[in-house]
Amino acid sequence: MLPRRAARIAANVTGVRAFSRLAHEGLDGLDKLASNVAKNPAFQRYDAAMAAARAGTWIATSPDMSNTSKRNEGIGEEIGGKVQAGVGKLIGNEQMQAEGKAHELSGKAKQAAAKGAERTKGKVQEVVGSAKGAVGAALKDPQIEAEGRVKELEGEARQAANRR
Repeated sequence: MLPRRAARIAANVTGVRAFSRLAHEGLDGLDKLASNVAKNPAFQRYDAAMAAARAGTWIATSPDMSNTSKRNEGIGEEIGGKVQAGVGKLIGNEQMQAEGKAHELSGKAKQAAAKGAERTKGKVQEVVGSAKGAVGAALKDPQIEAEGRVKELEGEARQAANRR
């Protein structure tokens, strides 16, 4: 842990020195700094998340959307239940119709559970991102602050995508 902290402190000191040097070079130095910031992966993720938030869309940027299969399973079960209930009604079989309705409701419940789990993950992601952003601001580290803001926006978007 200590070597990692020492490396981070050294990186911050190096970043401050680089910024100071670039600031003394005038506008060309600031253009170089802006170009370097724009190339930073954390800033690019932040920029993409901001664009998605402004557009009101959610782009899956993280591979941990694990409830998709549970949600799809629920959709399949709901559709299967509707078909079974319809066939039961068509042939006059009340038991088949009731079983179909039970499968339909079970599918809806699975979908609701998956959405709830995703909303919870989104809230956790939002809180962690907010905390990381606050730490970055306290340390005056724009990269950590930007990464925190990205996580926060991803969490908000994840919650919004699973409200419907």
